[in-house]
Amino acid sequence: MKILAMCFLFLALAGCSKKMYTTKSVPPEFPLTDTAASIIIIDNSTVNSSGIIGIRKKENIVKEIRKRFFTQLVNHMQVELHTNVLLDSNIEINDEKIKMLMHQSHALYVLAFHSFNEGFDRDRIEKEKDNSGTVTKKAYYSIYCSTNMDVYGSTGKSISKQVEARTDHSDAVIAGALLDPGPSFEDNKKSLTDIALLNITKTVGLFKERQISIRVK
Repeated sequence: MKILAMCFLFLALAGCSKKMYTTKSVPPEFPLTDTAASIIIIDNSTVNSSGIIGIRKKENIVKEIRKRFFTQLVNHMQVELHTNVLLDSNIEINDEKIKMLMHQSHALYVLAFHSFNEGFDRDRIEKEKDNSGTVTKKAYYSIYCSTNMDVYGSTGKSISKQVEARTDHSDAVIAGALLDPGPSFEDNKKSLTDIALLNITKTVGLFKERQISIRVK
């Protein structure tokens, strides 16, 4: 009986023990093995946004941010990776074209983007009751910027890659899920620009050594 009690005590203490974490270096997903080589970015991206109300206006705003996104992506990659980065757009992609571009520009990688998505997701709806007993519905939103690309290396083979930046954004009282237009793109241009910058940071991180948190056993 005492042995059984001691086992229970040990398990309880183990469950209450503080979880310990440490950091670990992770090599680049796409290493820069030739610092004299360049990286080519091709913007063939289509634009998508969330919601069904005012979709054209929303897409125009996303297109503005997309243009700045690629300009800033080039700048960040050149500064942080210390390599030459070339930007082009509306190029027909095929194996021969990729080989020619890489040969002409002495490129180590070609990043061919085919989608650029930004907007807001309604994560959940919660019912809240005030002191008078009145029930309201509150929606909680996150904001995101998601890009999809094909990364071509020296072998000519491509790897499909999605990079997404996402964070909590806001909440609002709504009449109902079907009547909820979500946050305004016009009023949240700065937030949409900021989340695009976070996507840039993640994209550049694919070519850099990074630190991750791991649990110590």
